[in-house]
Amino acid sequence: MALDQGDLLAGVRQMRLQAILTSLVMIALAALVLALLTRTLLRRLGLLKDALQNIASGEGDLTQRLDQTGHDELAPGKAGN
Repeated sequence: MALDQGDLLAGVRQMRLQAILTSLVMIALAALVLALLTRTLLRRLGLLKDALQNIASGEGDLTQRLDQTGHDELAPGKAGN
């Protein structure tokens, strides 16, 4: 029983193509998740920065409360802890 080298290489090429496509899809998904996380975190940091700049300018409302919702690193800081 002899196997044709072309048939063997076709299988290897198919597996290589599948691995490349899978890798590209995974990279695209990781980039999307990273972009969403970065956007969310930067938006919350921007809100905190704006509130602190308002207070620092001397014209900020010191009775104003910051939104404490969330479970990230910013939530305890907004609570004043």
